[in-house]
Amino acid sequence: MRRLLCLLTSSTVLPRGVHPFFLARSCRYVSMRRNVHDTIYALSSGRGVAGVAVIRISGPRADDVLLAMSRTKKLPLVRQATLRTLVDPKTKEMLDQAMVLRFKAPSSFTGEDVVEIHCHGGIAVIDAILDAVHQIDIQSSIRPAARGEFTRRAYAAGKLGLTQVEGLADLLLASTQIQRRQAVSILSGALERRYDSWRNQLTSLRAAAEASVDFADDIEGDVDFYQILEPTLTKAKALRNDILASLEKGNIGMAVRNGIHIVLAGPPNAGKSSLLNKIAQRPAAIVTDTAGTTRDILQLDLTLAGFPVSLYDTAGLRTKTNDPIEEEGIRRAHDALLHAHLICYILDASCMHHEHPFHILHQENKNTELIFIANKCDLLPNDNPNLILQRGRAYIQDTFPSSPFFQNATWISTIATEQDGIDHLLTFLESYVQRRFSHSSNEPPAIVRQRHQRHVLACLDHLNQAIRDFPYAPELGAEGLRLAAFELGRVVGIIDVEDVLDSLFSTFCIGK
Repeated sequence: MRRLLCLLTSSTVLPRGVHPFFLARSCRYVSMRRNVHDTIYALSSGRGVAGVAVIRISGPRADDVLLAMSRTKKLPLVRQATLRTLVDPKTKEMLDQAMVLRFKAPSSFTGEDVVEIHCHGGIAVIDAILDAVHQIDIQSSIRPAARGEFTRRAYAAGKLGLTQVEGLADLLLASTQIQRRQAVSILSGALERRYDSWRNQLTSLRAAAEASVDFADDIEGDVDFYQILEPTLTKAKALRNDILASLEKGNIGMAVRNGIHIVLAGPPNAGKSSLLNKIAQRPAAIVTDTAGTTRDILQLDLTLAGFPVSLYDTAGLRTKTNDPIEEEGIRRAHDALLHAHLICYILDASCMHHEHPFHILHQENKNTELIFIANKCDLLPNDNPNLILQRGRAYIQDTFPSSPFFQNATWISTIATEQDGIDHLLTFLESYVQRRFSHSSNEPPAIVRQRHQRHVLACLDHLNQAIRDFPYAPELGAEGLRLAAFELGRVVGIIDVEDVLDSLFSTFCIGK
């Protein structure tokens, strides 16, 4: 009976959405709305005036396109830059003198024959060459590339894994050095190797579990499966702890990729917009003496300690308002608080005794931190700013004694209209960003996108269930390990990849 259950849970019965073609990593199934055998072309460098532009041609007719545009009918040597005079294939008018490179399949980015034309970067030159390629009609198999189609062909040829393609997309969009380093590490395959290692461990554990079940069938009398499977169980728990540790660091990778969200919140007229303007060094927000001036959310993008940061100015928080527009602004402020990594609650130091809607700040999200900023300290008549901070801290700790979110909050003082106060605040925010989001390892975090997080959480659920099942029903434990490996396979693109690819490649430029 146990052998029968093991057979039923083996990989001979594929889960829904798994094509047998995916079982070989070297073969990738990628459906294309256009013919994958077409030869495609596009401008791969940026559009605009530049010293040099790069036009890429990929497909079985790439060499024919080059010959049709050359005065000589001899192809350049592979991987050797050659100066060529390019001509219109019909009128033979000279278009440009360009450097040409050839790459033969499979030793190219796409795994196909590739020609790169490095021409002068003027718009008229680029357009003339692209028009000339378009005029070449070799059995109607030459066409402009779709978004990300070069990279999609590289993926189909097994040149890049799915996480590597994601790394390439992130690299193209990187705006800070930390984003670049993370993207380059992912593009080099570090993330895929991490997931492959986990999948291989799950596969080995599953094989050991099934072998133990078979061995137990040959033993007479009662069988203590816990004793037989204890080594496997120990390894499964160690793997679970490794995945859990990576999951806990997942907010680092996603924050580096998407940006760190810092929200300025507080009551009306506390100085949030003045603070934003001083940091931006421009009048980004309207500032008046009228309470409730800010209605919508204002976003300021900046770099702190090398990390991408989005700073949000929000509507003043209060419990009651008769203005429907202000009410909508407060609702949007609530939404911003829910997605913040750091909430900066701005207080007017000259009237901190007023009632504040602190309960609005409470967060169930463990990844959100809170700091209180006592602003307008220059308006204090006699009190020392440090004394004001001590009173505020004592009040919050007494009001929310059982809330780590409030108990662990930091208190600082500033003056939004003075540069020294802003410099002090920015220094604090930089130290916060470094402490919270820096990681010592050269390897990228295992979780960089919400897609990764979703499948890793599902993997952990199956792994935990397998650990619970092992002592009583090892066959079910083996099935849990199979399902856990299945979820990791979805991360690296072995299973159910088409929808991910459609979304991912839509973010690429035409020439990539």
